[in-house]
Amino acid sequence: MEYFTDLLIQQVSCDLISDVMSDDEDNRSNRSFLNRYPLLQATAQDYVRTVQERVILSPVAQNLTRHWGSSSVIEVQLKQILDTQRTQRPGYAVGNILNLLCHLQIDLSSSDFAQLTIWQAYLQGVSLQDTNFANADLVHCAFGEVFRSIEAVAFSSDGTLIAAGDAGGDILLWCLADYQHMATIAAHTDIVEAIAFSPDGTILASSSDDNTIKFWDTRSQECLYVLQGHGREVYSIAFSLDGQFLVSGSEDTTVRIWQVNTRTCLNILSGHTLGLRAVAVSPDGVWVASSGKDQTIKLWQLQSGQHVATWTASCKIRTLAFSSDGELLASGDEANTVKLWNVGKRQLLKTLEGHENWVMGVEFSPDGKRLISSSEDHTVKVWDIRTGQCLKTLRGHTNEVTCIAMSSDGRMIASGGSAAEVKLWSMPTGQCLKTWMGYQNMVTAIAISPDDIIVAGYGNGIVRLWTVDGQQLQTFTEHHGGLNSVHISPDGTQVISTAKDDSVWLWRLDGKHCQSFTHHPGEFYRAEFSPDGTQIVTAGEDGTARLWSLDGQQCQQFQGHQGGVYGVSFSPNGTQIATTGADGSARLWDVQTGECLKVLTTHQGLLDGAVFSPDGQLLAINTTPIKVWNPNTGKCVQTLTGHTNWVSEVIFSSDSQVLISGSEDNTIRVWSVATGECTQVLRGHTDYVKAIAISSDSRILISGGQDETIKIWDVETGECTRTLRCDRPCERMNITGTTGLTVAQRQALKALGAIED
Repeated sequence: MEYFTDLLIQQVSCDLISDVMSDDEDNRSNRSFLNRYPLLQATAQDYVRTVQERVILSPVAQNLTRHWGSSSVIEVQLKQILDTQRTQRPGYAVGNILNLLCHLQIDLSSSDFAQLTIWQAYLQGVSLQDTNFANADLVHCAFGEVFRSIEAVAFSSDGTLIAAGDAGGDILLWCLADYQHMATIAAHTDIVEAIAFSPDGTILASSSDDNTIKFWDTRSQECLYVLQGHGREVYSIAFSLDGQFLVSGSEDTTVRIWQVNTRTCLNILSGHTLGLRAVAVSPDGVWVASSGKDQTIKLWQLQSGQHVATWTASCKIRTLAFSSDGELLASGDEANTVKLWNVGKRQLLKTLEGHENWVMGVEFSPDGKRLISSSEDHTVKVWDIRTGQCLKTLRGHTNEVTCIAMSSDGRMIASGGSAAEVKLWSMPTGQCLKTWMGYQNMVTAIAISPDDIIVAGYGNGIVRLWTVDGQQLQTFTEHHGGLNSVHISPDGTQVISTAKDDSVWLWRLDGKHCQSFTHHPGEFYRAEFSPDGTQIVTAGEDGTARLWSLDGQQCQQFQGHQGGVYGVSFSPNGTQIATTGADGSARLWDVQTGECLKVLTTHQGLLDGAVFSPDGQLLAINTTPIKVWNPNTGKCVQTLTGHTNWVSEVIFSSDSQVLISGSEDNTIRVWSVATGECTQVLRGHTDYVKAIAISSDSRILISGGQDETIKIWDVETGECTRTLRCDRPCERMNITGTTGLTVAQRQALKALGAIED
């Protein structure tokens, strides 16, 4: 095998360098190595393709670089060879050349691949804007897909399907035999929080932030019926092993027991004081476990609904799972631990430590010897139940691993993440078998400079600069995770940006200088310049806010929150900062001493932002409803009610007379600070409003949304004057007459911007 690999590398390199593929070579392409063998198998398991890229593709690329020098020369040479292939016998030559171009990071935009045979090209995550693939043969090529942050994954009981629910309300189905995307179901009008296959595999149940549970036929993907009754988001569902019952847990604090065949609610279990995050049913159908924000686990009898036990934890619990024999219950929590509870003895048995952030998913192996867990620390862990030791840590997700599942034979793990990715792993080896990547280009952070340059951060890790008349100036690509925040220095020359890949970058608006700043242990949620522009304050998941000089030296640390610090803001005079956190409190700190001056308690759960009014007399906090405080007295002076979903950001006008809020109800509201009345509701976004910013003269409002648009508004009139949207990865890609694409691939390419006559 090693001999053949070396021969393949040598011969393919010679084929390319000697231009053996040109028309005047008497059809020698028919017997060339380049055309006969794929250098890369686009549809192979991930670890196989990674090895092929390292062992075969990379050495060929190195040979080309040594011979031709610059990538620009390589691009010209390879594209000249491509042009000769329309008259050659079908083979792997074109796919191999495309894989080499992608490996060398050569831009394929605006290229003409019409009427070419393109086999085994791995084009997932590749920009194909303005390309022409008309009448091309695309057998066994891999392209990107269309889905958002993954919130739930599940295997069918027979191991033939994997399903995932995303933040856009869709359910995606893949066939495990060939890893092909089977279907996308437009399932809900809000986030799909949980999915579960019935034990016989005929039904797929889903629950959502739209307060509903839906049953789907797994063969036809048709909706069979809708279960209604919960008054808030339904975060968790589970079937009983016999398939007769479905259990659901909701933000409305209740557990509901549903009879599957009649679609009726048999029982409502009340007792939790705050919203639920997880429910589980024991394999013998005797017990239901529930947990959530009130830091308790409750055990109920399934048939009678009787409450039999409560275990008190020290933090909020995100996930639950019973072992296959029903003797153990595992919980994952916001203290970064997995806990094992003895169900019969009603006591804590063991605590598994090792994750560095919240544990979002747990599941036992069928034999009960192993447990898997997923975390916001970007990892999946495999644990030995008997010893409590971590046996493997599976790395590869670029952001939070929000959910996890195990196949019924215990040989595969599926994990889903907030970076719009689903991964399939081998349980015995820990190797990644397959990665399905979605596309999310939502605008997650926004700012505007004193001279009206818009800085927009996107969910795919890109920062773009725009003018207010819609011209895109430049792109900043150093981040590798979705943007959390962007902030412009008071003089308008620098930007500090934070992202989900734990990175912070300090860079100039003119693009001439960029440096990796520094970081907390873990993720930065926000960073902001001081009013004089000489310092930066950051908020992070390690529970601290920190003050830094511009050269990255830490000047002060502010510690007191229980859990992550999600928001931070300087007072206008720079003497205080306000922080908000997962513990539901806002805190005011003295910048010089680091002393906590006041604690403002809202009792509204996680707080992800606060902002001072420019005159320093008010502090507005991103709660629903919005709370406005007097920072001097620590008293709440106004409650602004109107938004019907999470408030993502609040800002003040420069004269402190107007407050503006953006919300996940898809609207922006303008409020009079003097009266507390809502004076305008700005509508136009078709999805969550994630970020807002206002110009220095308060005449222009900028908003960014999950609908992938930036909108520019006239503050006085409330009119949307312009909408900005960047090109999707396949914008204007011509796929007319292509062959070899599946129905799902063709639909995905069109959703990514491809066109077909």
